Amino acid sequence: MPKTAVLDDINGIKRIDKSDMLSVIVDSARHYRQVTKLAQRVEIDCDRPRSLIIAGMGGSAIGGELLKDWTRNRISIPIEVCREYSLPK
Repeated sequence: MPKTAVLDDINGIKRIDKSDMLSVIVDSARHYRQVTKLAQRVEIDCDRPRSLIIAGMGGSAIGGELLKDWTRNRISIPIEVCREYSLPK
C-alpha cells in the first residue's frame, strides 16, 4: 500500500509539528482520565447552579464541548459553550 505524502510518515509529521501536537493528541486520553479523577475530589461550597456557561474561543472551547457532550445524560443542569467575545445574559 503506498504511503500518503505526510499522514503515514511519522518523522515527516514530527518535522512539521513544531508544537508537538501529535504527542498531545496521543496522550489526551490519559490526560482526560487524570483530570476526571482529580475533579471527583473537588469540593465546592456553593448553591447548586441552574446552568453552566463555559467560555472559550477556537481550540479553547473544545474542553467545554467535551464536557457538555460527556454530561448530556448525566446531569440535570444545562451546559452551554460560549464562543463569543461577550457572555450571554
